[in-house]
Amino acid sequence: TVAPTVAPTVAPTVAPTVVPTVAPTVAPTARPVTVSKVKNFKAKATTSTSITLSWSKVSSANGYVITYKNALGKTATTTIKSGKTTSVKISKLLANKSYKFTIKAYKTVNGKKVYSSSVSKTVKTAKAVKPGKATITKLTKKSKTSFVVTTKSVKNATGYQIAYSLKKTSGFKTVDAKTKLKTTVSKLKSRKTYYVK
Repeated sequence: TVAPTVAPTVAPTVAPTVVPTVAPTVAPTARPVTVSKVKNFKAKATTSTSITLSWSKVSSANGYVITYKNALGKTATTTIKSGKTTSVKISKLLANKSYKFTIKAYKTVNGKKVYSSSVSKTVKTAKAVKPGKATITKLTKKSKTSFVVTTKSVKNATGYQIAYSLKKTSGFKTVDAKTKLKTTVSKLKSRKTYYVK
């Protein structure tokens, strides 16, 4: 009896699993926010105590900041909270004095202001012009303790002041009439004669 020949069992060859290499995702770097510089910045003396500033609109701006030294020599700041505004009047300046104004545009990003580079302009206020002589045209009794003073308009005047007294040459009190041509003076003594100028 011959024993049958048995072929050996061969295990199949298994190819190794290859995991593809994935390149890491790199987040793009955010570009820094920039604001364009203000162009066509101009300064013009409006009066002896005021100057008007103007400029071209900066399309990306949310507003503008203007700095200058005021009449007391201290640095003053005017903030304009609109990118559409292109002019502003600065008042309460000294006559015949040079002022340097600096302007920067700004844009608000994540609650913080990003500023442009600055632009400066120097301008001199006009010389003070002495107003003409004030004249009282009418003095009317209003009540037992008050009267109305009517004055004539005076060229170059920016306001009027009324002075009154029970004495002819002294003891005068004043009332600031500002730009009004009619001013009421009150809290007077009844049945008394007043001198007014």
